[in-house]
Amino acid sequence: MINKFPDYYDLLLNEIYNDKIINKHIEKKICLKMDKFRKTLQHRNGYDVNYSEEQSFLYTMYFWPVNFFKFYYFLEILDEKTDLFDREKISIGDIGCGTGGFFTALIYFLNVKHKKVKIDYTGFDMSTENLKYFRKYFFSKDFKKFINNPLKFNTYSGDFLEIKKFPKKDLVIVSNVYSELSEENRDIFWKKLSVYLKKDEQSYIIINEPVNRKNNERFHVACRGFLFENNDFSELAPNNFENQHDNSAISDYFETVQFKTPSIWEKLWLKKDDADFVYRILSNRKVTKSVKAKDLKDILVKDEFIKFNAALMTKDIYRKPKPPWRFKITDGINDINMSDVLVDNEEHYLKLTESRIGDIFEFSGKVIREKGKKLKSKFAIEVQKIVKLR
Repeated sequence: MINKFPDYYDLLLNEIYNDKIINKHIEKKICLKMDKFRKTLQHRNGYDVNYSEEQSFLYTMYFWPVNFFKFYYFLEILDEKTDLFDREKISIGDIGCGTGGFFTALIYFLNVKHKKVKIDYTGFDMSTENLKYFRKYFFSKDFKKFINNPLKFNTYSGDFLEIKKFPKKDLVIVSNVYSELSEENRDIFWKKLSVYLKKDEQSYIIINEPVNRKNNERFHVACRGFLFENNDFSELAPNNFENQHDNSAISDYFETVQFKTPSIWEKLWLKKDDADFVYRILSNRKVTKSVKAKDLKDILVKDEFIKFNAALMTKDIYRKPKPPWRFKITDGINDINMSDVLVDNEEHYLKLTESRIGDIFEFSGKVIREKGKKLKSKFAIEVQKIVKLR
């Protein structure tokens, strides 16, 4: 996983900031406005997607770099688990494309990995201002020189749910859209998912959302329902367990990617070097799963030394500077967070934080019973040994 913004992209970010046309009215207060805009997007109940020029500029300055690292993470998973980028050509639908976070991650990924696949890319977004900046900076004459793959490029402004004939795609990525939809449109969203993908070969959907406990719980429940009702679909990541109990999907887990703060952010005193997000990668065909786990609720007994397999669900929950560090794990069967593991060893800490959620480990340690009222887990395991299985 890369953790540094590419040099060329760093130059682009500086160019965007120095664009006299778009930042002349906000230059003096850019940090305050950027922080306020970020918090507004993350906490507001309902989203105004009709961004002003100023908001789209802030969106590009802040969310483009954050989304770049998140999307690059998804691309590495797809490359590791599928043959998608080894095909002769693929078509991609980017729903909620914003100002080009996924597109720029894709172009850089194809260059770094030396992939020769032909790309048919279509971006959808409700904001015309976002699409304007997308084309201005990331499909400009200068940026095209950085594109080495044969590329067909289109963007559309409007509500993708209202498109009567959505062109079939090999890959559909849906970014921060589900949480913005009304309850009625959320039902439509899941009904349409199954018709977005090509039927004649294996295709994929990536759905990612910002971390918000209330919205994420609904998202996970809805995703589990979709998998249950559509038997031809399966989950590629992050859940890697064998299907059990009606394609159960685990709630409350999320991923964190770490990255080096872009240079222009440092100049603006904008401190951020990680991004939390929730995601699912689904396939329109059954995917071979790995490592069947034991059910934790049947094996946890106080003071007992145990060894078991489980998947990593949440990393370093409280971000404490000193041990013990707390991680959540899941057994792949139950619909709740079944247990926490407490880590004192820095080597074990790094092994878990540098892994992906969904990765499966063999844990060995002593079971303790916890008394905190706010803790969902009744038991925790004081880890003595960790072995990564996958």
